[in-house]
Amino acid sequence: MNFMKRMISLIMLVAICVGILPIHQAEAASSVNIMSYNLKNTNYSFSKVTSMVKSASADVVGMQEVTTLQQTGMTLAMKKAGYGIVKGKARGTNSWKEGNEYNPIYYKTSKLSVYAQGTFWLSDTPTKASKFSDSAYNRICTWACFQIKGTNDYFLMFNTHLDFTDAVKVKQLNVILTQAVAKEAHYIKTKNRIVITGDLNANSSSTVCKYLQGDAKFNGSANTITKTRFDEARQIAKKVISNSFGNINTQPASNPTGDIDHIYVTSAGFTCNSYQVISNAAGSDHLPIVAKLTFK
Repeated sequence: MNFMKRMISLIMLVAICVGILPIHQAEAASSVNIMSYNLKNTNYSFSKVTSMVKSASADVVGMQEVTTLQQTGMTLAMKKAGYGIVKGKARGTNSWKEGNEYNPIYYKTSKLSVYAQGTFWLSDTPTKASKFSDSAYNRICTWACFQIKGTNDYFLMFNTHLDFTDAVKVKQLNVILTQAVAKEAHYIKTKNRIVITGDLNANSSSTVCKYLQGDAKFNGSANTITKTRFDEARQIAKKVISNSFGNINTQPASNPTGDIDHIYVTSAGFTCNSYQVISNAAGSDHLPIVAKLTFK
């Protein structure tokens, strides 16, 4: 009997060596491709948008300035392309006036499941339609907790569009960071895996963005809300892909030196393999940006 066991073990070893039997390998780390895109003046060219999204291999798309009518058409087009929606709520109370904008998140249904979702307002009363007294408009953040299908990997995504003055933007960021910390604590499998996307109306070199990263104070106050560092995907990317406009500017027509659209990630939980400003605006005055992330 012992002789037979030794013979079977020897045969299996030889089979592995010559490639007949596979060697068990560690599973590859999960990855997710994140896009941020201010839809704005697309003139309802939804097929152009979905074509651009698919060609960029985006798994998740945080959109901004999506009106009620655009949201309906965009959702139908994205559904045909294999994407679901975290619609969220409109930023205002009257869907046919200025406050009708959404910040929806579209996600590839073949890859991702939505575990939780919601919208909060960037104000002192984030659970209801409202704004800071010095903010020009109601501003919102749509969020979702995603699971990579077939894995135990989760992440949080916050998609937003900030106001205009630095003082207001910092207060709005504080609301987002406070919510992010609370939701990370609640959905414990998302620890150190947070993504913030959106039009921040601020350049990477601004005090506002450096405050978010924890690299600068604003009016003497530092960002002490989160202990986890946020980095801009472009700044930590292993590879930055340039296009005809370079690799920074996201609004070449009206803001030639501006990089106001951003993807921030918790670098403790993600590696950024590549970052790109896509030259195909698909009708918008903003260029989409894509970060390809791998879970650590």
